[in-house]
Amino acid sequence: METALPKTANHDGFPGFDGVRWLAAWAVVFSHSYSIATGSKALDPLASLLGDGNSFGNYAVRAFFILSGFLLMRSLDHEKSDPLRFLFNRLLRIVPGFCFAIIVTILVLGPFLSGLNLKELLLSDEAWSSIYWSIAGLGDFSSLPAHASRYPSLAGFVNGSLWSIPYELVCYLFLLSLHMLLRSAKAVGIVATIVSLITLLGPRMGWTTTDMAAGSNLLQLPLMMLDTTLPYFCGGVAFHSIHKRWPYSPKILAIAALALLGSGFFRLQIEFFAFCAPALIVWIGRWAWISRPMRNTGDVSYGIYLFGWPVTLVAALKINAPSPLLVFFASVPFVLLFGFLMRRWVENPVNDCLKPAILRRIPRFAKSRAPVSSLSGLQQWIQRLAYWGFFLGLVRFVFYPWPGSANWFGNQIYQLGILACLVALTLRIAQRQRRGNSTAQA
Repeated sequence: METALPKTANHDGFPGFDGVRWLAAWAVVFSHSYSIATGSKALDPLASLLGDGNSFGNYAVRAFFILSGFLLMRSLDHEKSDPLRFLFNRLLRIVPGFCFAIIVTILVLGPFLSGLNLKELLLSDEAWSSIYWSIAGLGDFSSLPAHASRYPSLAGFVNGSLWSIPYELVCYLFLLSLHMLLRSAKAVGIVATIVSLITLLGPRMGWTTTDMAAGSNLLQLPLMMLDTTLPYFCGGVAFHSIHKRWPYSPKILAIAALALLGSGFFRLQIEFFAFCAPALIVWIGRWAWISRPMRNTGDVSYGIYLFGWPVTLVAALKINAPSPLLVFFASVPFVLLFGFLMRRWVENPVNDCLKPAILRRIPRFAKSRAPVSSLSGLQQWIQRLAYWGFFLGLVRFVFYPWPGSANWFGNQIYQLGILACLVALTLRIAQRQRRGNSTAQA
């Protein structure tokens, strides 16, 4: 008798998605083992074959964003979706595990990375400020350098995988804002396609730039790392409407596969990946056997992703020979251990206890599919302004993330204003709900 797969929130119709995430997380760790062991990204096997930027890790991160876009658009398009619950759901999905990973990385792996013993580490300001600022900034803001790193270029990165977390939040808010304004999965898909095209073509056409020194030009939008995340998230969002109309179409699958293969001849496979890979990933999501490796551990892909870099860095420091494969295989059991512990001690309690308790206390916008439909005109605009303000605040945070930068004070004032909008919105909705309950009792 076959053992049942672990139950997760996203298995409805796509039992293989957990397996896809699991493989993508290991691909990131595998790719990082080359960067950490040799000091060069170019030695990644896929990069050696296809050229710079085509590493296993780069494609795996893009696959993560495609999966998120598809599943979250599917969730918002669901009849019972609610925007405020959606937002808290996503925050509770990524923030608790992130905080656990930061604390464990600094206090458990810190002695191996910094050269300090545990007592010196616990008494050092660098350790606690690293934990505080990394959690506050939702990124790798550690001031605890990896002194023993073999390559100086890696000394400032205690966890190089954390760069994608703020961009994931930006993508969540972008999708939520679009859905609040357009209220149609088809319209959101069209806009997402346009955004994806602009973001991918922007650097080539001179519309955008990743050089912050050139960001003062009003005709150029400084994308930073959004060009490696947002278009792929939007590709998954756009494919939801296609899949909804033509589910698991062999023709669409064949066209996507041929287009992705053909793009390689023009060295455009990275750009085409945003539009072609969603069809392939969703097709693979039908295969339940891909998720079999997690039948005993549950979905530990998030923990693998968060702990892959620091564990691999420690393994590279302990292994004298700069062998990427040796570093990778030495890291695997410890990465699995930390991922399992995070799943057992953090993710499961949050999903089973904390999340239901919080979601029960959050007032609903409305019971209809379009949450803003039953609100007055003024309430609709307050609601839209709050979400767009929150989205723009996250984008600003990504552009100017360093607390010590010249924009720090302005950012704090801006974030407080956004928080005030959200509080006012929540109180407004709670007041409306109380009036509705009073009317029903009368």
